[in-house]
Amino acid sequence: MSKEGKILLEVKKCSKSFPGVKAFNKIDFNLYEGEIHCVVGENGAGKTTFIKMLSGALQPDEGTIEITGKEYLHLNPALAHQLGIQTIYQEISFAPDLTVAENIFIGNWPINRFGFINYAKLFSEAKKLLDNLKIDLDVEALVSILNIPQKQSVQIARAMAIEAKIFILDEPTASYGKNEIDNLLGLVKQCAENGVGVIYISHHLEEVFDIHDRITVLRDGNKIATHGKNEVSDEKIISEMVGRDVSKFYTRERVKIDYSKEIEFMNFSNGDTVKDVSFKAYKGEILGFGGMVGSGRTELFRLIFGADNRVSGDIVMEGKKVNINNPKQAINKGLSLLTEDRQKTGLILEHSIEWNTILVHLIKSGGPFINERKESKNVRHYIKILDIKTTNIKQIIRNLSGGNQQKVILAKWLYANANIVIFDEPTRGIDIGSKEEIYKSMVQLAKQGKYILMISSDMPELIAMCDRVIIMRRGEITVELNQKQISEENILNHSIGGTI
Repeated sequence: MSKEGKILLEVKKCSKSFPGVKAFNKIDFNLYEGEIHCVVGENGAGKTTFIKMLSGALQPDEGTIEITGKEYLHLNPALAHQLGIQTIYQEISFAPDLTVAENIFIGNWPINRFGFINYAKLFSEAKKLLDNLKIDLDVEALVSILNIPQKQSVQIARAMAIEAKIFILDEPTASYGKNEIDNLLGLVKQCAENGVGVIYISHHLEEVFDIHDRITVLRDGNKIATHGKNEVSDEKIISEMVGRDVSKFYTRERVKIDYSKEIEFMNFSNGDTVKDVSFKAYKGEILGFGGMVGSGRTELFRLIFGADNRVSGDIVMEGKKVNINNPKQAINKGLSLLTEDRQKTGLILEHSIEWNTILVHLIKSGGPFINERKESKNVRHYIKILDIKTTNIKQIIRNLSGGNQQKVILAKWLYANANIVIFDEPTRGIDIGSKEEIYKSMVQLAKQGKYILMISSDMPELIAMCDRVIIMRRGEITVELNQKQISEENILNHSIGGTI
């Protein structure tokens, strides 16, 4: 890449806000023809917002986006496509029952004079394109039989077939092995050599340093720096990613941990995104799980809870092995899972606080009849101890704030007498005041001798709340940090593969 080359994209003072959050703050960014410009930042830094503005899924509140010299206040998906911007997400979309060639040229198949697809020309053009990109695939193979890296390659070939000018790749190697990563990076470099400008977003620093022409660091919605080739070390990048005002850290009450009581999780694997994970949790401890999105944390706990099929995995609770093959068995053994997406998988939005709170309790211990007076009394008890802001127990869940919805989920599991409470991103999308109330509830649970397991992408949350933090990367545990070792630098370094 030459800095004197043609500028394909220039973002000027773009901002985007959501209620209570400045997700993208007056950021400047540019991309040259044939350049690979990597964007890095911890979870919540603004990378996803940036992608969505460039792909047309979100409109900036202010600023402009200039494509090959023409200025736009905002884009939409059709316009972004027309301008040659192709975004390649982790989730790959294909017509699985069509061939590789048909997927590459989908919607633009060559037609013969009778109005039918000219398959000879279709396969020939597809092979020529794949050969040019050095992709070794059978153009007549069905996409349904391909593995994920092969599908990713077809997706890139499809973008090249429509003569894309700008590629945006969002965490493209989330579940790849080393050889697959090397192949993809080679393909991305090949695209850049063909004049395409590439925006490459990754949590994995070894990939970034292998492939970049420039690196831009985002933090808390702000651009911190842009570095040229060989101008910066991974230590410097990590330092720029983690700098944060100490006022953002919550101070919790510490609880005595009973190390004589433990739960052991052994050799959990699903053969793909979770690979032979083992760890212990102790009574009264808040054990955190860090790592970047796609590291396998949520998938691990879905295996533990019996929500997904596992290849292997055993649980020994305080010396006794238990069998958990589905969520109902997990609930009966005292496990609870406060899921990441509370509205889709944690609540029934059109039902009341009362019904949502008693639901698991009824499944676990209810008979053929419901004692409404008793249930209502118990619901009011949990509303009081968790300080749920509501007019009455009949209020519909959808009408509560995010923080109060999260408290109702917690009330549901407390009423079910859960002994092992798994929080997956417990404070995502809720205000600071509600966060502190959730934190206090977690400490109270620890005081009661519950086993608390918390997945969080919020480093200040992990640092403030956890007695230990386990870091996952590419489906494996990379390190276990004790309380003295828990810091932003250590969490991020082990999450993204730095060398500090």
